[in-house]
This record gives sequence, C-alpha cells and structure tokens, in this order.
Amino acid sequence: MNEDFRKYFGEYAPMLFGRMTHLRESLNRLGSHWKGIPEFGAKHPVLFVEGYSEKEFLDELRKSHFSCFLDLNVDVYGGKGNRRLKRIQMLLTKYVEQGYIIYAQGDADDENTDIFHGLIKAGSISEDNIFVFKYDFESSIPIDLLYVVLKVMEFLEDMSEEEFETQLGNDDISVVKKLKEKFSIDIKPYKLELANTVARVLNHPRAIWWQNEK
Repeated sequence: MNEDFRKYFGEYAPMLFGRMTHLRESLNRLGSHWKGIPEFGAKHPVLFVEGYSEKEFLDELRKSHFSCFLDLNVDVYGGKGNRRLKRIQMLLTKYVEQGYIIYAQGDADDENTDIFHGLIKAGSISEDNIFVFKYDFESSIPIDLLYVVLKVMEFLEDMSEEEFETQLGNDDISVVKKLKEKFSIDIKPYKLELANTVARVLNHPRAIWWQNEK
C-alpha cells in the first residue's frame, strides 16, 4: 500500500481500500465460469484434512515456497461437530462451484472415515482423490524424521537414533500410543507443535526435502 496514495485520500482511504475485498466475489464468479476451461488454468486444488495437525503441517510447509503448495487450499472437516455429512457436502459444493479440484484425507482408524463413502456415492468427490493414513498423521512421519523432531522438541535427550528405533519397535499400532507406552511421552497435547516442527525441519535450508527421496 503506497503511503503517499493513502495520505492523498485521507479519511476516505479506509473506505476506498476496503472495497478491494469485494474483488473476492467477482473472482469467485469468474472461477465458476472458467472452471471447465483447462487452458485457463482456473482449477486449483483444495485439500480437506481430518484435523488441525495436518493443516498446521501443510501451512508451515507452504513457507518453503515450493510451487506444489502455493496454490493449495487446506480446509479442516474434523473436530467436534464438524464431521457431519451435510456440512462437508456444503463445503465441497462451494469449492466445486468456484472451480476447485477436491482432495480429501482421513485416518484409517477414524470411525468417521465412512463419511467419504457417502460423498463418493453422491458424486461430490472422486475416489481417486481420497487418501487415508494407516493410523494417523503422526504415524505417517518416517522414524528417522520423528526422532529428529522429538529431539528438537526436547522430548528425547541422551538417546541415539538406533536406540530410539529399537525401543519404539514394530508394533502394529499408532505411534502416538507407542510413544506414551514406551517413552512416557504424551504427544496429544503437542500435536500442533509436532506438526509445525516436522515442517520446519523439512524446510530447513540443509534439508531440501523435495530433492531428497528418503
């Protein structure tokens, strides 16, 4: 915002600049009209995630300025009272009308995952655009990365990565439960911080995660 320009309009400046927010409505209508024209590139992705940890992770990862994430909208369908089919249907309809491509994520052990079946049946989302974690977001973090993150968060002190992996074991349960049972680490109150730290570690200049398949 140009300071001289703002001063020139004086007391009328707030009203003038406030009108810019109305551009959203025009752009949304334009997206709706252009959604069927691939050449215009009007379609952008929106990802519905189960919880706020996933959103926190992606929002922080966006700070890497990696192009795949810059145009990605992230919306949370989880949380108390939010997993109702009608509410999610309304959100989907809104984005579809504006020309977005819809993706959704869920947890395999989440009793509300069957919501997706209703949305697929209704034609609101393609089955190919849904992915499910085996347990949850935390369990999807590679062990070596989880070790680094827990060290950064000061949950682990004098323990090598090898010791951590050995003690963690291969039990077929959520890593959240394993951390509590085997290390007395209750990660539940720190889920947002954990998600943010994972992204910050990945975004570190020395990591260059998009060039590192491991």
